[in-house]
Amino acid sequence: MPQRLSMIQILRSLGAYLVLLLHLSGHEAVHGGDQTPILRHQFFEIGGTAGVDLFFVISGFIMAYVTVGLPHTLSSAGRFLTARLFRIYPIWWLFLGIQCLMMVAIFGHPWHPEQVATDSSGPMLFLKSIFLVPQASLPVLGVGWTLVHEQYFYIVFAGLLLLPRKWLPLALLLWASLPLFALFTDQSTHRAADLWRLITHAMTIEFIAGALVGWIFTRGVRVLPGPIFLIGLFSFFAAIMFVPPELIKQHAEMRVLIFILPCILLVYGAAGLSQSKRLPSQVDKASMLGDWSYSLYLSHPIVLVLLRKSLEVAADLTTKAGLPEDLSSALRLGAPGLTDNIIFISLALIVSTLVSLLSYRFVERPLIVWFKARRAKAGSVRNEREIEAPPL
Repeated sequence: MPQRLSMIQILRSLGAYLVLLLHLSGHEAVHGGDQTPILRHQFFEIGGTAGVDLFFVISGFIMAYVTVGLPHTLSSAGRFLTARLFRIYPIWWLFLGIQCLMMVAIFGHPWHPEQVATDSSGPMLFLKSIFLVPQASLPVLGVGWTLVHEQYFYIVFAGLLLLPRKWLPLALLLWASLPLFALFTDQSTHRAADLWRLITHAMTIEFIAGALVGWIFTRGVRVLPGPIFLIGLFSFFAAIMFVPPELIKQHAEMRVLIFILPCILLVYGAAGLSQSKRLPSQVDKASMLGDWSYSLYLSHPIVLVLLRKSLEVAADLTTKAGLPEDLSSALRLGAPGLTDNIIFISLALIVSTLVSLLSYRFVERPLIVWFKARRAKAGSVRNEREIEAPPL
């Protein structure tokens, strides 16, 4: 069975927290009043989207890594696809359900009115969100747009598992020809609004690149993982800090071209370092954050809204109780000064992490254990890492 790659798990947590900081900066900018937000910097704007690029390269790498030695049979491909879809849907449905309940409480129906595209309807948006079907609108829980891509990746990759392992690189390159053609003929689009746009989306190249690197890694190629990791880390953050945001906003596909190589270097280097015997024990402890990354990714948009609303209620209660006005202002995002911003950002990071830990400990992990037990009873468990690997 492929061993756990602790450094890859740390990269997962990096990607998840970059996305969290992006959305946290958005809350601060929208609800923080006229003052300059603390998180107003292109690092938070570009870093969050770069975190998704990192997720997709990791996803491709892990799929190639955990399926090494898997028989190229229809039953093996079916078991792989079943395991991957099981990792996506139960937790997705949990947090989608919570989001829908919030929408019902606010708007009277399980979607935000502004999410519904002009050529769609609320019920259709809701139905497509449940099953992660491509659509012009974001899903009801917006971060689910990445899962639309992940589901597509898994379905195609399951088909590739029917081929002999030595054919995988060629099959991946043939798969990449469609998004590459769309990218270089300016046919690639920002959002996968339908099946064809999903198939030709530029971000598919990131998953394929990760899978190619994963295949190379499983062939025993271990070349200077430490220096490669450092080069990838430096180039990844340099791109976040210095690439003009307008370049990426006007040409969304440009982000793929900019971040794909740093992400490849990061993932390859991290995988090699994970197998080093000199890796500090603290790395294994820190890698637990990667275990929670999927729950963190899905839960944090809900946490940010509920936290802000809860702080507003707390601020009203302090005012009614006759407590000092400074305390009320500190709890209400948008009050003069930066104290409210600092409190909201700090609590958001802490509460989002705690919610993801609780979700993993009491929902996600028990589901994994239950699924493995069912597979073991059926005699079909071949690779536990295949079952455990988070989608994001």
